[in-house]
Amino acid sequence: MKLLLLLVLLPFGLSAQKLDSCGLNNRSLLNAQEAAYFNTRHEDTRGEFSFLNKRLIFITGEAGGMLGSKRGYFDDVKKWQAAYKRNDVGGSSLIVLTEAQRLQSNGYDAIVCTTPQKLDSLAGHVK
Repeated sequence: MKLLLLLVLLPFGLSAQKLDSCGLNNRSLLNAQEAAYFNTRHEDTRGEFSFLNKRLIFITGEAGGMLGSKRGYFDDVKKWQAAYKRNDVGGSSLIVLTEAQRLQSNGYDAIVCTTPQKLDSLAGHVK
C-alpha cells in the first residue's frame, strides 16, 4: 500500500520541481505538472483549494493592473530558478475566487498575481 501511494504521489512531487512541462502554452486550464507546481508553491496559503483542473488568470504590473500569461509566468520562474540555483524562488500571490466571482469571470477559479505587492481587493480585476 505504501508503495502504491508513493508511486501515485511521486510524479506530482517531482513535477513541482521540474518545470519543463510547465508554461508550454497560454491555456488558462492547468496541466497536471502546472497544478502540482502551484499546489506546492501555494501550500501555505491555498487552504483546501487544489489547482488540479483549475483555470487561472495571471496578472502582473506594479499595481496588478496588467494581464499576464501562463507562459510568461513560467518563463520568469525558470529564469529566477536558474539565476538563484534554487527551486523555491519566484513570487506570486494567490486569490481564490468565490463562486459568484467565478461566474462573473467566465469560469476562472483563481488569480495569480506576480506583483511585489499583494492586492487588497479584487476591484477592477473581476468584472
